[in-house]
Amino acid sequence: MVNLHGASIGADLDCGDGQFIRKKTALEAEESKISGSVWLSGKFKAAGMVILTHSTIGGNLNCTEGQFIGQGDQPALFAVGANISGSVLLLKVQAQGGVSLSDATIGGNLDCTGGKFDDQGKANAFALKVERANINGSVWLGKDFLAKGPVTLYGASIGGDFECGDGRFNQDANNTSYLNAQFTKINGSVDLNDIKFIGRLDFQNSQIANTFSWLGSSPTNAMLDLRLAKVGTLTDDTSSWPAPGQLFLQGFVYDRIRSPSPVDAKNRIAWLDRQPTNVFLPQPYEQLTAVFRNMGLEDEAVAVIIAKNKGYAASLHWFPPGHWSECFWYKIFGRFVGYGYKTWRAFGLSLVFIGTGCLVFGFGRNRGLILPTDEKDCGFDATGTPHVDQNYPAFSDFIYSLEMFVPLVKLGMDDNWRPYANRRTKIRIGRRRLEITGKVVRWYLWLHILAGWALTTLWVGGLTGLVKT
Repeated sequence: MVNLHGASIGADLDCGDGQFIRKKTALEAEESKISGSVWLSGKFKAAGMVILTHSTIGGNLNCTEGQFIGQGDQPALFAVGANISGSVLLLKVQAQGGVSLSDATIGGNLDCTGGKFDDQGKANAFALKVERANINGSVWLGKDFLAKGPVTLYGASIGGDFECGDGRFNQDANNTSYLNAQFTKINGSVDLNDIKFIGRLDFQNSQIANTFSWLGSSPTNAMLDLRLAKVGTLTDDTSSWPAPGQLFLQGFVYDRIRSPSPVDAKNRIAWLDRQPTNVFLPQPYEQLTAVFRNMGLEDEAVAVIIAKNKGYAASLHWFPPGHWSECFWYKIFGRFVGYGYKTWRAFGLSLVFIGTGCLVFGFGRNRGLILPTDEKDCGFDATGTPHVDQNYPAFSDFIYSLEMFVPLVKLGMDDNWRPYANRRTKIRIGRRRLEITGKVVRWYLWLHILAGWALTTLWVGGLTGLVKT
């Protein structure tokens, strides 16, 4: 073992092309102060842990093409709490046993392009750990980057972009592939385009100032968790969406959706349908609605609101009792009028009822089933045919139907005419003669009135915005 614990070096620490072979620890430079850069690159090989814990490096930590092999349960490169003024360069590195830069401060970039990080299937191990690190530049985990095991940036702060394009995140022997970016703060963009991933991508509670981009991936076995995350712009495509039940969006906030992402309600509702179905969550629908409206897509926003209400309706149950009023609205009347956004349906059905009323009430008047309210204004001949005083207000089937259907409309027809339950008439249907009584007209009248209250409330309320949900 080479021991530089607490050493002070006024220039570079150059171990390029060197080989350090030790059963547990190959190179130990904990709490050392190095004014220049540290070179662990080229043909450098360490069979045993390299420790740079709490060290101070005035330049770069350059491990390009280096080989690090951890022994036993030990990581390959351990630089927890290191203060590095320059960049950390892990390009094309081979690290067997994991690399830890947790709590480190990096003045430049963390570049792992083409690096191979393998946790060797160890329990509770990691491929790359950058938890709570403060990185002023960007993080690159793309272009032939390969991680076998968890990669975690939990609580990290990244001043630039987080680039994973073309990176590969594969399962290790314990099937624990995991990209953990919970509580990260990224001042640039996140690029997950064309990544190869099996496992879980977790961006819970993260803040991404610019774009979250996930294009060209086919994550058949991937789960994407964006709960309580906030991004500026969302860019994705349908081929990159996780399988149903593998997308988590509760509390996810984004300002806009950018091409080539689908920006139509049909596709975006299908995107929301990828969430678990065990509980209905309204917030993802409300967020998408707000974004569509900010983009000037009002029709798409309305379609999402309707889908939200349909989803809530599906979560309601008639039994056990307790939510009957909600079920009645969300499952029947509300659905019929598009939850206040398709009130023309209620208006159209109102016209059907009024037209049907004209036929029923006209038939009733012609057959003597509807007579004057004041019986002294109506006489009967020997056959029982009614005769109405010529000075009595004339009957109009349309006015009667309209007045009885529309609440608060009073034209006087109701005061002068009504169905009589004990009156009878017969109609011929084929060879049969069917007897109709005034009770039938009265029953329809009651239905007519009830339907009028319900339907006019819906379309009037919809026009005024009172029934929109």
